[in-house]
Amino acid sequence: MHHNQSNVTAQPERRHGDIRYFQAISQNQPIVDRHHSLEQEIAQAGEHKRSTTFRHLFTDPATFFIEPAFFCEAPDTVTIDEGTFFNHNCALLGYQNICIGKGVFIGPNVIISSGPIADYTTSSAPVIIEDHAWIGANCLLLPGARIGAAAIIGANSAVAQQVPANSRFYNAPVFDPGLSSHA
Repeated sequence: MHHNQSNVTAQPERRHGDIRYFQAISQNQPIVDRHHSLEQEIAQAGEHKRSTTFRHLFTDPATFFIEPAFFCEAPDTVTIDEGTFFNHNCALLGYQNICIGKGVFIGPNVIISSGPIADYTTSSAPVIIEDHAWIGANCLLLPGARIGAAAIIGANSAVAQQVPANSRFYNAPVFDPGLSSHA
């Protein structure tokens, strides 16, 4: 059986379900090129050199630690203060400011976005994480999120609002062993 191919116009790469991502990347190609160059250097570096090289991505040379894999869409819009720790597989997305305070712990697989992401939001706004906050694994911080000092964000949470200092926030389903069933 022979299948005819229809005439399909090639579409730019889509990421996060949004064509605006491609447009933003096109407008910021020098930043993207700088990131890819450093990314190659990081991949070939040892653990100590890797941490130093990550710091060169950002304009502020504070001492912080980043585990691989790490992606930052617009390093020039990001401020990371002393003693911050990024666990594995984190991403900083968007072209609005992302400000991360002192001694912040960011768990694995966290996405912090100051720009639109698929169906979650169509707006852009800065994201602020104040000193000594903890962001649990698999969290999504959306444009406009502000995490107060020493606040704790529970694993698998999506945050698009202000979380007060010294508070706990979670909006993911919480596991209750008393409710589990065995087949």
